[in-house]
Amino acid sequence: MRFQRHGLLLTLLGLGYIAISVLAYYNVLLSNQPGDIFWFCYMSIFLIGIGMLGYNSSLIKSQLYIIMIPNLVWVLDFISYFVLGHTLFGIVDYFFIPGKILEKIISLQHIFTVPLALFVLFHLKKSPRKIWLVSCFQIAFIFIISRFLSGGENVNCVYHFCGRAAIPMYELSWFIAFFVMIALADIIFSGLSKAFQRPI
Repeated sequence: MRFQRHGLLLTLLGLGYIAISVLAYYNVLLSNQPGDIFWFCYMSIFLIGIGMLGYNSSLIKSQLYIIMIPNLVWVLDFISYFVLGHTLFGIVDYFFIPGKILEKIISLQHIFTVPLALFVLFHLKKSPRKIWLVSCFQIAFIFIISRFLSGGENVNCVYHFCGRAAIPMYELSWFIAFFVMIALADIIFSGLSKAFQRPI
C-alpha cells in the first residue's frame, strides 16, 4: 500500500521530523554553540522530514546512507551502558552525565530516526540506484564546513574521534570510515530489498 493513500500519516511524520530538527537548532541557540548546527544528524532529520512531506524517496535514502550506520553505533553504545554498566565506545557518555535535559531528549532521536524513515521508504517509489553518490558529495561538503565554520568545535567528529579511541591519520580515516559506512548501508538496503521482495 502506497503512502500516497495515507497522506495525513506521512505529513504528520514529516512534520514530526522537522519539529525535532527545529528543536535541535533551538537548543543550539540556547547553548551558544553555533557550530553545532552542522551536525549531520540535525541536517538529516530536517531533510528526511522534507522528503516525507514531498514523497521524495531519493532525499530520504540519501540521508539514510549517511546516518544509518552511525545511528546504529550510537544505539549500540547507548544499550551497552545498561547491559555492561558502561558504554562500549564512549560516544554516548555525555548522555549519562549531568547536563541539559533538552539535549538528552533530542539525542533520543537516534533510536527511532532510521527505523521510521526505512518504514516510510518501503512505501514510496524506488529511488535511483546511485543516490549514494549524492551522500558522498554531502559528507565531503559537510566535512569542509564543519572544519572551517564550526569555530573549532569537534562537530561531526572532524578533528578527532568522538569516543575513546586515538586514530592515526585521522582526516583520511574519517573519509574512509564514512565511505565504508555508506557501502555498508547500501548492502543493508540490498538485503532488505531481497528479504521483503520490495525494491527501495
